[in-house]
Amino acid sequence: MRISFRTKLAIIFFTVIIMMVLFLFYSLNINKNIYINEIGHSSIILAEEMFKRMNQRIFYLTGQLQIEMHTEFIQKNVSDSNDKFSSIQNLNKYIQENEENWMNLHLKKVRKNTELFLKMQMMLL
Repeated sequence: MRISFRTKLAIIFFTVIIMMVLFLFYSLNINKNIYINEIGHSSIILAEEMFKRMNQRIFYLTGQLQIEMHTEFIQKNVSDSNDKFSSIQNLNKYIQENEENWMNLHLKKVRKNTELFLKMQMMLL
């Protein structure tokens, strides 16, 4: 049985076509896996960056909240102090008593530190 040149050429042509189709499916399958891995990796990087920014924003907002709470606390204390100060009957007497108490406390600390210093000097000699 003899095959004509035309038939041989058709068989070779279809063989090449089949090989090209198989190569196409093979390359698409390999690229699909590469794309899936690359998309997964990119998604992880994007998620990490998003969580990093969220963490920075939460940290910033927490700091702002602490500042506001601290400011309100200070304002309340100043207001309470002003109320207390305005309710004092004899203001000069109150200031003088507090100044004397503060000076006495300060002198006690200075004396105590001086005594400690002298004791340390005695120990070194």
